[in-house]
Amino acid sequence: MSIVTFLVIVVSAQLNAQYKEGELHWGFKASPAYSYFAKDELVSTIYPPFVQCPCRTHEDGQRLGGSLGFYLYYRGLRNYFAFQPELNYSFKIKGKPDKIYDLKIIETFRDSNVYFQFNYEYLNIAPIFKFYPFKENKPFFITFGGQVGINVAADKIVFQSDSQTPAMNLFTQQAYRNSLKGITNLSAVVGLGFEAAGPEKDSPFNLEIRYYHGLKDVIETKANNLQAIETSNRFHYVELSFGFTFQLDDGVTH
Repeated sequence: MSIVTFLVIVVSAQLNAQYKEGELHWGFKASPAYSYFAKDELVSTIYPPFVQCPCRTHEDGQRLGGSLGFYLYYRGLRNYFAFQPELNYSFKIKGKPDKIYDLKIIETFRDSNVYFQFNYEYLNIAPIFKFYPFKENKPFFITFGGQVGINVAADKIVFQSDSQTPAMNLFTQQAYRNSLKGITNLSAVVGLGFEAAGPEKDSPFNLEIRYYHGLKDVIETKANNLQAIETSNRFHYVELSFGFTFQLDDGVTH
């Protein structure tokens, strides 16, 4: 498809993808995501400075995941702004710890690697605002808001060490699950997107890219014999969101 053809499709679609001021809509969305913990924070919890040494290095990992959710949508303020409260469920894609990990410890003194997966899952509530700088009949918008994530899988940690037996790995994994508990996440949200006509004229399709910046620690360290300590572990991610919106009524205001 040429660039000219693509632009013609977008411009044609935006003429149909119109929300009227005062109308209430609902929608659903699916979002693949790329997530990671803030640099060097996980290792400071699991291997604090007083046990770190030159014989041990680390790599922070990145994970793929996604979210599924629903939202309401209300356009107002002369069509320049919209309010979109969202409810969604987010998760990470799982796999072999030596291939997919949040943290990798490289123990050079015994030629061994240690892997950690934090497979936390969240039920998220997000009050989202959209700003349409070009007002009516223009599909582009800027997103801003926040999100509170309630951890619904607080002990889903996977541990694997190349130097331990499978039975010992399971024992150590359970110790970490008892010691490092996932807690509520709080994020600031910014993004960019555009809308186009969906299956019906009043059901626009929207495509959006968002960045979620973690604002607080998402791991609580309990009393333990693992030498793990309480530090800040912030969680960030980028997602590409695909959504469809449908009219809920004939207008809240007339």
